[in-house]
Amino acid sequence: MSSFISNNYSFEQVLIGAEIFLKILDKYKIQYSKNRWSNYIERISLLEEARKGGKIEEFLKKEPIPKIILTLMELQDLGFIAKFENILPDGFKISKFKKMIEGNDFLIDETVDTNQARNTQFELVMAIYCVLGGYEIEQKDITDIPLKRNDEYSLIECKRPFTEVSLGQNIDNAVQQLQKRFTNYENSNGFVAISFQRIIPKVTGYSTVKTNSEGEAYLNKLCQHILKKYRKYWAKIIDLRIIGIIIYLNFPVYIIDENRFTGVGYIFGNNIFEKNNLHDASIVKANNFFMNIERGMARVSLA
Repeated sequence: MSSFISNNYSFEQVLIGAEIFLKILDKYKIQYSKNRWSNYIERISLLEEARKGGKIEEFLKKEPIPKIILTLMELQDLGFIAKFENILPDGFKISKFKKMIEGNDFLIDETVDTNQARNTQFELVMAIYCVLGGYEIEQKDITDIPLKRNDEYSLIECKRPFTEVSLGQNIDNAVQQLQKRFTNYENSNGFVAISFQRIIPKVTGYSTVKTNSEGEAYLNKLCQHILKKYRKYWAKIIDLRIIGIIIYLNFPVYIIDENRFTGVGYIFGNNIFEKNNLHDASIVKANNFFMNIERGMARVSLA
């Protein structure tokens, strides 16, 4: 089973959301570099100037496209976190904010050695979708996202691979980490959440389409491509307690007719096991989880 819900966001919403996120950091007295933030936001401001001046194609030929796309995606995620941070438990979110902001790697160009901040940002995004889907976050630092619903525990390990080459190792590491967590939560289910936000821009660049509906169709096709190409990395998981893969993708598309960027965000789940008598219970649990997250994403669309 796969489930996906799209969420469009405008360019203006990206910038507004990112500014609101800074106010949240101020509220919790979390320090960040204002100069570094200004440098980070500058490339997006230049992109907006080019868009308004009708020179977007010329601008994008000069700028490294993956860098622009990554900045757009990161800012959109910050705005999303700002919008829904109030539904997360204080202890959980403040520890994540500090881990994300107080390190040396946020607001600078990401390298393989400085992507921990983006990993933590991804954990916050996933946690919000889970809470919107009806799950409670356990106030225990046992895994990236410890969840509870109806006396049943679900543990999520989040990975944001830096390259295609590291994807398989990231999944292997997540499996090993979940197996360690299961010693304290014997009756829990495990999920591996993977963000493709670092990998995909390197592979595809950005998409130019005529209409918004064409943009959504393009991203739908891109998600199916991810499943087909990368499923081999999680198909080898044999631990029946790890029952599903959650894939996250948020990608900007330039719409020619409207002279604007839009973003379409996807989360979709994939069962690890094929249907047979041995794995039926795991499939039912995974499908229930995915349906709950889908309901949570529907709430995002209405918000």
